[in-house]
Amino acid sequence: MVSIRRFWSLMTIITLPVFILGCGEGDGGGVAVEPLADEPILLDSALCLDIDDTRPVWITDSFLGSDNDIYLWMYWTNVEDGSRVKVIWFSPKSELPFREDSQTMESSTGFQITWFYISKPSDGFDEGEWTVEIYLDGLFERSYLFTVG
Repeated sequence: MVSIRRFWSLMTIITLPVFILGCGEGDGGGVAVEPLADEPILLDSALCLDIDDTRPVWITDSFLGSDNDIYLWMYWTNVEDGSRVKVIWFSPKSELPFREDSQTMESSTGFQITWFYISKPSDGFDEGEWTVEIYLDGLFERSYLFTVG
């Protein structure tokens, strides 16, 4: 009985610092988390030059100032009727939004494809690094950086 207690005491002393301190500071690492089964999830998304039959065409993160439109395509799961997706586009020339749009989703299956786009201004898109942010029901989902050159 004493040897079993001694074994578990020794194991606790050896393993406790690993749990408290981790495997090493600044070396990197990873985390895996299981999402809730019914949590809305953005399964896939892409910036592209066009949408054809609900699919993104010419996926890229580098655009030309002369391109007619820049699209953001999104594929959702576990969404409920009435969920609201919002995107905010930011140009490199201003801290104020270039454009903001939103859509209310209607899905009987929980799956939904949405897309948004910005059209070329009369003088073309500003060159530089742009940002687009994606929100679902007011909560930040993800953002993209893309360049216009």
